[in-house]
Amino acid sequence: MLFWKLASVAVAAFLVGWLACQASLGGGDSYSVTGAITALPADLPSPSDHLGEEQISVFGSRVMINIENVSWATFTDTNSMDPVLDEGANTLEIKPAGPESVNPGDIISYRHGSDVLIHRVAETGEDDLGWYCLVKGDNSKDLPAMVRFSDINGLVVGILY
Repeated sequence: MLFWKLASVAVAAFLVGWLACQASLGGGDSYSVTGAITALPADLPSPSDHLGEEQISVFGSRVMINIENVSWATFTDTNSMDPVLDEGANTLEIKPAGPESVNPGDIISYRHGSDVLIHRVAETGEDDLGWYCLVKGDNSKDLPAMVRFSDINGLVVGILY
């Protein structure tokens, strides 16, 4: 008998809580939770779509990607683009047709002195010398670097792990 009284109280408490929750949510199926996540990174732009679905074919255990003038690159362990790119990752890159092909969010490889670096485009603009983009490693605390179109080696169109 005591068991049934306790079970009835528990069910009643559950129903009161559930009804209160439904009333505060407006009774709908969707809701948002606030306060669960205290900080999220800013919404960064994603890379542009530089390949169309018609350029990608899957044949059982083989994949064919039809890209003209594509090059392949691999990376050393600098950690600047972690976790997107790290040692052992490979990319497929194309030479962009012009500055209008390079957009914020894109990942480019570029010449910096005698080195070739790879970073994400943060923004593009023009100054007295013409078009430029500001690039920064996803995992880098360094200030963005300015890159001219003539210094761009490639625009990443695929990352293979």
